[in-house]
Amino acid sequence: MPKLRSRRLRRAPLEESDPRPGLLSIISLLLLLLPFLLLTTSPQKLAALGFRLPPAGEGLPPLPKGVIEELWVQIEAEAVVIHKAIRRSDVDAGQGEADWTESRIDSVDGQPDLSMLQSSLREIKQLDPKRERIRLH
Repeated sequence: MPKLRSRRLRRAPLEESDPRPGLLSIISLLLLLLPFLLLTTSPQKLAALGFRLPPAGEGLPPLPKGVIEELWVQIEAEAVVIHKAIRRSDVDAGQGEADWTESRIDSVDGQPDLSMLQSSLREIKQLDPKRERIRLH
């Protein structure tokens, strides 16, 4: 019987990959991005931004207007008329658009009906609780 030689099965040694192509692509990307970033950003723009808060209680923006744009009461000989402009809140409404309405409260025995006037003004106050002024004509 012939003598069998024992052979080991060996794998071929793995070749290590060359890191140079990966480094070359990173360097070329940096060479493209670096001039772009240096030209588009400037430290003068960032340094020129000043930010200063006003002292407490000063320089606060005004409160937003309420639902009622304008309100005045006109006193006539035989009636009291309440004129009001209620801001429109629908989607089609532009800024400053309002619906004008007039409420007429007839006089009783030649005197204005103050109880009806108070109830009408209470309803208006419920619409716009921040409203504090009414013009009288």
